[in-house]
Amino acid sequence: MTAGIAIKLILELFIKIMQQNEQGIIDDLDTEYLHDFRVAVRRTRAVLSQLQIIFQPATAKKFKKDFSFIGKQSNQLRDLDVYLLNEQTYKNMLPVQFRKTISELFDQLKEERQSAYQDFAAVLNSDRYKKIMINWIHFLNTKIIDIKTATKAVGQPVVLVVKPIILNQLEIVLNLGNQINEETEDKKVHDLRLECKKLRYLLEFFASLFPKKRMDTFIDHLKILQDNLGKFNDYSVQQNFLQGYLKQHIISDENDTHTIAGIGALIGILYDKQMQTRREFSIRYAQFASKENITIAMKMFKS
Repeated sequence: MTAGIAIKLILELFIKIMQQNEQGIIDDLDTEYLHDFRVAVRRTRAVLSQLQIIFQPATAKKFKKDFSFIGKQSNQLRDLDVYLLNEQTYKNMLPVQFRKTISELFDQLKEERQSAYQDFAAVLNSDRYKKIMINWIHFLNTKIIDIKTATKAVGQPVVLVVKPIILNQLEIVLNLGNQINEETEDKKVHDLRLECKKLRYLLEFFASLFPKKRMDTFIDHLKILQDNLGKFNDYSVQQNFLQGYLKQHIISDENDTHTIAGIGALIGILYDKQMQTRREFSIRYAQFASKENITIAMKMFKS
């Protein structure tokens, strides 16, 4: 299969997933509708960024901007969904005396979540969103494999196009991962998480082009590393969110004092968990970057 046709099929799948979840988000039926929608948006952006070799630069730039807009508009709603879904988990982390007092935080988050839901539902019903979708579907249906809007790579066998792209992304991951130790700033750890996500997307997009057993083994090692990096990032984001919440709320009575004490305790617990995850990183990365695992990758991706 040519790169143009293969990538067109992938993108058509993602747009279908977005469309299937739109009404569920608007009707606020379940948080999974938004989650699946956002994954499809992120993967579409990944194709436009990592496989832009088949697109004209102006085309990739335009649609990346469009899907970036959609993703950003949904960020607040998804963040609040995650916090509320983890309410009991957070409470279980705390000493018993703080569990009831922190409920005030989640009452506030529920109110903010309702507002964020209304805002994003309005985005999905907006003329701007509908225009983005119409233009994108038109592009997929009529122009993605048109030589006037694509590069020469569009007509080449997809496996020949993606092998060097995957290999290059793997090298980015290894170069960055090899620089990280216990003293490395958190930003580089977050950067590695993002680069691993890009690699994971590429592997999943094109897994069927490579030997299943080798690909499954390689992806399994990457998943374990991603799990570690994801937890590290989650603990960091959660701490920042709670610290921001504290700054925005002024102590007005005794209940507020207790709530703030509970939030402070939760921040401390999350920090301890983040540091534990950081200590585990070297083991997870060593497993992923082992000679055996990288040999598997070289056999698959080197031309």
